[in-house]
Amino acid sequence: MRAMKRHLYRRWFLCVVAGFLASGCATNRPTTANYSLRRIDNSSHQQVLDATVAALVENGFQIDRLNREEGVVTTLPAPVRSNDRASQRGRRLSAAPELRRIGHVLVEQEGTGCSVYCKIVVQQSMTAIHRMMAHDQGGGDLPTDTAIDRGAAATREQNMVWEPVRRDRVAERQIHAATMERLGRAAPSP
Repeated sequence: MRAMKRHLYRRWFLCVVAGFLASGCATNRPTTANYSLRRIDNSSHQQVLDATVAALVENGFQIDRLNREEGVVTTLPAPVRSNDRASQRGRRLSAAPELRRIGHVLVEQEGTGCSVYCKIVVQQSMTAIHRMMAHDQGGGDLPTDTAIDRGAAATREQNMVWEPVRRDRVAERQIHAATMERLGRAAPSP
């Protein structure tokens, strides 16, 4: 009996090890599937990074984190401004969702040039829906939530729930074009 258990444990252990080996290492490496890419020849990493930061600021973003050694730039959330009449009417009626966008940029040195990976993510506020669902999952109709359960111990920003909706590819192209312009290069046509 012990030999059988030992054999089962050994088989289970080998399956787990094989699963880890087969899965490999997970990386968050940017690809053209999830970032827009612009290659810039004959430029230094610092020049391209500085031009990209200036392009982000020019397009209404505020820099949250900037890691010059790794070439990573992350922006603070910026509200999405729309000049669309339907959107303005929806905001007056409180029907339009609250949207914001966040920029993520990576600049990598490749030979004599650089690659600029840019992603602008548009997020929608899902706080009201989240609160409604959290209350519905409580399982009763008696008000048993304490103040802390209702979020009284946190700020409004900490209680906000944001869900990614889409990428803003127009803003990504504008940032790439502004970066090329700041470097004195003509932006290639799309």
